[in-house]
Amino acid sequence: MDGGAVADFAANSVRMQLPTGSTRRLGSHKGYSLGVMVDILCGQLSFAPGFGTLSRTRRAHFVAAYSVEAFGDVSEFKENMDGMLKGLAATKPMAGHERVYYAGLPEHEVRIERTKNGVPLHPEVIDWFRDICAEFEIKFDLV
Repeated sequence: MDGGAVADFAANSVRMQLPTGSTRRLGSHKGYSLGVMVDILCGQLSFAPGFGTLSRTRRAHFVAAYSVEAFGDVSEFKENMDGMLKGLAATKPMAGHERVYYAGLPEHEVRIERTKNGVPLHPEVIDWFRDICAEFEIKFDLV
């Protein structure tokens, strides 16, 4: 796969259907419906503005917790999820895009980087710390 759209599935031995479809023929209505479901859970269910009400300022969220063991073995689920996420991260992106991201991946990578190298501070923040330490006669050894 070259990261582009596939129109001739019979000519491709390695293929996957996008999780949310891509064209009407390939199920784009499914992806659209997933978006609608999010709007139902986040907006309509909580009686907050939802579909077609972007001019309103009220916002709502939906939070759910699932008992994985009610569905099956937790270890197997985690193993399957690890495989799925690795597969998503390894997917070749479309032309003009650096890589494929999934929800939480950028934040996870930032956490790893900051755990290793520390949290970057803007020079103004460092200056503030320096000034407040001087004001209270506290040794400043941040940098």
